[in-house]
Amino acid sequence: MSLNETAALAPAFGLDYVVTKLSPPSYTPDRLMTSFPDLIRNISNVVMNTSQETLQTYFMWGIVDSYTSTVRAAEIEPYRNWYNALSGRVSPWKALEFHRRG
Repeated sequence: MSLNETAALAPAFGLDYVVTKLSPPSYTPDRLMTSFPDLIRNISNVVMNTSQETLQTYFMWGIVDSYTSTVRAAEIEPYRNWYNALSGRVSPWKALEFHRRG
């Protein structure tokens, strides 16, 4: 698809702006490999209909999730236990017990 066609699928993302800004100045994008255009359109609609607060919280959670493996502190233990319980590494009841103890 052309850059404009792809950008029109997901106006919430500003793909034309992103591709143009990240491309070298001498490059003019002609075509993009656009897989799953219906999915892109649906995700754009979800983003446009989601509150700013929810989106910001989602991205903050992504940052927390990315960095918890590098932090060694007691404050991270409840998260680590919860993650281990979701991953099946530890019983959910054990994770809950740790959380109750504080």
